[in-house]
Amino acid sequence: MRLAILDIGSNSLKISVFEETSPHKALMSDVREVRISTGITQQNPQIQDAALEHCIPALKELLKEANTCNPDKIIVAGTSALRDATNKEAVCARIEAEIGHPVHVLTGQEEALAIASGVLHHPENSNLNQFTILDLGGGSLECIRCAKGSIEHAQSLQIGSVRLAENHLTDFKGPTNPEIFPAVERSVLETFGKSPFTPTSGDLPLLATSGAATITRLIFAHRDGIAFKNSSRALPASRIRALRDELAKLPAAERSEVARGLPPARADVFPISLTILLSVMDHAGADELIHASSNLRQGLACQQVNE
Repeated sequence: MRLAILDIGSNSLKISVFEETSPHKALMSDVREVRISTGITQQNPQIQDAALEHCIPALKELLKEANTCNPDKIIVAGTSALRDATNKEAVCARIEAEIGHPVHVLTGQEEALAIASGVLHHPENSNLNQFTILDLGGGSLECIRCAKGSIEHAQSLQIGSVRLAENHLTDFKGPTNPEIFPAVERSVLETFGKSPFTPTSGDLPLLATSGAATITRLIFAHRDGIAFKNSSRALPASRIRALRDELAKLPAAERSEVARGLPPARADVFPISLTILLSVMDHAGADELIHASSNLRQGLACQQVNE
């Protein structure tokens, strides 16, 4: 069976097509940087009409590309922005009518478990006995502790990059005032303080999936003159912090020019993304993140194969 999975994320729209026999090796993948999570911190958050006007054509484009691979099944999954939207039923109904496929809005637990499934089944992690996964999106941070090939704890926390940017940034276009970073760190630690599980030194290493970690590795690879596939999975905290501080001094529109690999559409919140990751690293006593190649789409594919 050939499976296409379309991920309607808070920050971007992504699609991959997999063979059932190789759920980690995509036949094709593509992304559209369409943010639907603007306004996520409002008292009654809604997916705005303007966001949908960009979202629906992009979804159709991605499905058209995926259909060149003749998938037998198409799964459309929504994450934090749709999950939290008070108008999600109407939005999903409109999307379904436009693209011809039902939208399954994942619960936070479902999202975390799917991400963990992809990481646990990926050969690159076969030598790790225990680890903690961090998957940072625009609306949420999925944090999953794994040991001996199984999931010990999985949670979804409302500390995504767009969510905290809306809480702390007054200007998305200009330089980011470094004085807000401690406030972002406090928000992260306060949220973890109310959760059942907070990573500590006994939960290392920290494996980071999703856009922020992938983009950081890509930036480092470009700066080191190394192909992404040959670059180190290890992302040192000192280097992440230096990148965060460098980009924070620049207007958002100039960040992608000095950090090759950073999509312009994510440049405005990228220093916040790095601050969230650094906050968890500092709390856990981790001096590096390990980039994990798996993502939500691969995890959902693994779940389909293992059902």
